[in-house]
Amino acid sequence: MASFTSPPVPPGFPTLEAAHMELLECARYGDNDDLASLLSHPSTNVNFKNPQSGATALHQACANGHEVCCSHILAQPDVLHLSNDSGNTPLHWASTNGHKKVVSLLLKRFPDIDVLEKNSFGKSSLTEGFTSENTELIGSLLEHDSATEEKLLQGLPEKQDVPAETTHSLALGKGKVVVKVRELEMSNADNPFTDETQLDTTGMSIWAGSIISGRWQTKLAEEGEFKNKNVVELGAGCGVPGLSIAIYGNAKTVAVTDFNAETLANIEHNIGINKDGYGGTAVSSKRVDWADDATWVKNCDRIVGCDLVYSNEIVPLLLSIINGSSKSGCKFYYTAPNDGRQGLEEFRSGMETLGWKKIVEEEAGEEMLGNPLESGDDDMAFLCFGEMKEKKFVNYVWEKGE
Repeated sequence: MASFTSPPVPPGFPTLEAAHMELLECARYGDNDDLASLLSHPSTNVNFKNPQSGATALHQACANGHEVCCSHILAQPDVLHLSNDSGNTPLHWASTNGHKKVVSLLLKRFPDIDVLEKNSFGKSSLTEGFTSENTELIGSLLEHDSATEEKLLQGLPEKQDVPAETTHSLALGKGKVVVKVRELEMSNADNPFTDETQLDTTGMSIWAGSIISGRWQTKLAEEGEFKNKNVVELGAGCGVPGLSIAIYGNAKTVAVTDFNAETLANIEHNIGINKDGYGGTAVSSKRVDWADDATWVKNCDRIVGCDLVYSNEIVPLLLSIINGSSKSGCKFYYTAPNDGRQGLEEFRSGMETLGWKKIVEEEAGEEMLGNPLESGDDDMAFLCFGEMKEKKFVNYVWEKGE
């Protein structure tokens, strides 16, 4: 009679699954020596997937930029470049977080990799690379053989009329009240940044900075900062900060504004799905052209913006609309990364020149950087908003003088 025995378990672990879960943790936190030791054991499956998310050790190491761990894993002859339960590959996660060296390791180890393979949200590794704003990383993805001009132009026709979408329930304040926000696949997803404003669809995605801003505005709203005030959000994108104020702040009016037609349509949708939470606040969307003062919302008590400055050319327009839309005593609340944004210093000095007094400049604290999802799904939060932990964000408040 044949006898069957269980595979040997790495020393120090009660079960093989426990060893595999430790492998994932080592990859996540960059524990190079323990990871290498586990990989050396004959029973270790380098492609073991987390039962909760489908993530492998390679996912975890790539997401966190652990180059040595990635090298150990990629050295295994049977390692695979797999998708997790959300359709994300290790390349997606490395690209999202701007880990150029890790991306290079993946492209070298898996020459047949497809940088245009889309996850369940319709986003490719190249799309995620654009959001990282790492120009070298973007270049390496664009130069890959799989990013042919034909494929870039072809896209996925069946998704052009009905964009991929995800609606998040965000727990940004106290109690059980949530802000519901839908984000869409950018219509020009693999080339989202453009000098032509009408083609810029970056606002169709939720950016990490808007989550931080939303948490900050929620805290201020709960303290009464927006009570009976007329509020406008500039360059709102999906509208997280503006909607947070509308739900938590007892404002008189909240105008959530942007320019692109597709982005505005999504804002209107997001206003609609939160309509039962506004109390007496009048919430509206509005198409605003920063270069056309006839479109501006005037006499505002409070103005909110997030990551609006990204070039020197945009600074005069932004200064003009903030100054022209506000009344005396108005406050401007602004959230942005502390570096990597051309024109930020020029904007700061420009506000002072216009007579705005900076009354707050503080780095976003840990209480603003945690998982914002009501579901508590950490893997989903990392996928969607991982930049919160990769960059430092600063919150500013300026007040307009008499």
